[in-house]
Amino acid sequence: MDDKIALLIEETGCEPSEAELALSLSGFDVPRAVRLLERMLKNILVLSGKFRDPARGVFGLFLAVLDVKTASPLRTRALLSLDPAVHAEDLAQDWFDFERQIYGLRLGEGSLLEESLSLEHGLLERLRVLPRRKKRVIEEGPLEAASREAASILRALLDAPDAPVILMRKLISLSHYRELKGRKTQAAKRRPSSAAARESEILVLDVRMTENSQGVPARELRSGDIVWVSITDHRDVAQYLARLLGAVRDGAPSPIEAAVEAVEAVSRGVLVRVRLSGEVCGDAMLSSSARIHCLRQTRFYSGDGLTMDEK
Repeated sequence: MDDKIALLIEETGCEPSEAELALSLSGFDVPRAVRLLERMLKNILVLSGKFRDPARGVFGLFLAVLDVKTASPLRTRALLSLDPAVHAEDLAQDWFDFERQIYGLRLGEGSLLEESLSLEHGLLERLRVLPRRKKRVIEEGPLEAASREAASILRALLDAPDAPVILMRKLISLSHYRELKGRKTQAAKRRPSSAAARESEILVLDVRMTENSQGVPARELRSGDIVWVSITDHRDVAQYLARLLGAVRDGAPSPIEAAVEAVEAVSRGVLVRVRLSGEVCGDAMLSSSARIHCLRQTRFYSGDGLTMDEK
């Protein structure tokens, strides 16, 4: 019993009492207990919000997803636009749908793409170094106090001290976060090498995965794992999307996180498909011996206990 509890704590980062409850509800079956904990534990914090800068006549949206256990940001997205219609977006929608809306609005008239990406990166860096006390206010404090903290970060990044900010906060389970759209997509069921997938409405780009000598073996990657990829596709549309997705910094490819959708062993090694956005996927060909920088459960799988802020 104690060994199973220790294994669950190691695997999921849960508390001993949570491990005991999951084991009892799953008939002391460890794999079932892991899946149960992924549904039970609401360790993913989703912040969605809107703001406007009256002085410049700019309107914006932002999304931040944080791992409460590690107090680390998993992803940030942002939009700045001259179009006031963006301020009418519904903050209550599923996080993936909201993210997709942000991507779509970046293509719209009035979108300030470079400023949007700058704000997105700035928000990520601010959240990474935010003192734990302030993170707790955002995660657990009254919504009004959390809104003040989020607003202070945005106002500083925008250099707009009077910008009104509206915030919505939601705790979700790891399994919900992994689901992306909140439901299985047909693309997730396709094998990476499927010619039909390439000919469908899904655009597939060439990507390169970030490796780590102590990461997850390529052949052990599984659907739902979060990995970091660089877009290496040289097509014009791919380069445009790379900028849109925030995968270019200082004119060079920059890794972004993506969810693994399918893994297939092929003659040349391992072919992995990842989801970059609603209608855009990436394919990476890996050697069988490659080890990949990967987020699984609530931490990195990397023998020496890497945290999210380590390279």
